[in-house]
Amino acid sequence: MNNLEMMSTKEIIEVGFALVGLIVSFVAIWQSRKSIKLTEQSIRDANRPYIGINIESIDTVYFEKFIVFKNYGNSSAKLKSLEFISDTSKLDFIKNNMQSLVGGTIIPGQKFTSSIDSEFKDLIHIEICYEGPDKVVYSEVFDIKTDMSSDLLWEQHTLSSDDKVATAIKLGAQSISKTLK
Repeated sequence: MNNLEMMSTKEIIEVGFALVGLIVSFVAIWQSRKSIKLTEQSIRDANRPYIGINIESIDTVYFEKFIVFKNYGNSSAKLKSLEFISDTSKLDFIKNNMQSLVGGTIIPGQKFTSSIDSEFKDLIHIEICYEGPDKVVYSEVFDIKTDMSSDLLWEQHTLSSDDKVATAIKLGAQSISKTLK
């Protein structure tokens, strides 16, 4: 007689339950590890730096455009490299390809801006590499559409009774309130 024939039905059921319990335990441990890894990744993503590059338009007495580098994340970012993939010969408003930013640190919420000729309407491609406090390096490419606001309307309301100073103050206040919204 072999060992299986010598086991009673009760013993077979007990061994079966033990195996099921063991399998359930392994699945629970695997699922817990997976959940912990996802939580750790979520925490890293929530606390990492996010450098964004975009165009800002300001309409006051006249219309202005700026290229903006801003850290939208929750930790500081050290700029490792900044490369204009576009032909920069038309970008006479960008001095030395903005290399003064490279090596610097941008804290959360901080931004750097540079004026752009309001008539410039080409697409700019920029690759930026930056490092977070955890020494992880992030690399992103931005396609900056500089003519996004070209067909948006803006108005300038003046009263005939206002002099130039009053008009300038009103337009400045309107611009500030629009920016703060």
